[in-house]
Amino acid sequence: AATASTLLHADPPPWQEKALTARWMVANTDWGVLSTSSVHLNGTAFGNPNSFVDGGNGSLYFYVTDRDASMQDVKANPVCSFTLSEAMIPGRCNAAGGP
Repeated sequence: AATASTLLHADPPPWQEKALTARWMVANTDWGVLSTSSVHLNGTAFGNPNSFVDGGNGSLYFYVTDRDASMQDVKANPVCSFTLSEAMIPGRCNAAGGP
């Protein structure tokens, strides 16, 4: 089974392997965008960059204060999404956007 240490700096898995690709992305990035429904903007979608660490088991850990706007949103409505981009991985995308 793939672990965080075997996925770090490895070539990406085939894109069809969704779960393995997600684990590879998590192992090779350290921030993403947490999107919530904002309690401060009447439910408007709100994306906020957040750093995280890989728990090594598919879990993401965030060190964020409860005073952060996104955390207030999650407390009010736990439905959210977290987006990572392969462009954040050094050497993966060139200026034209391709690998």
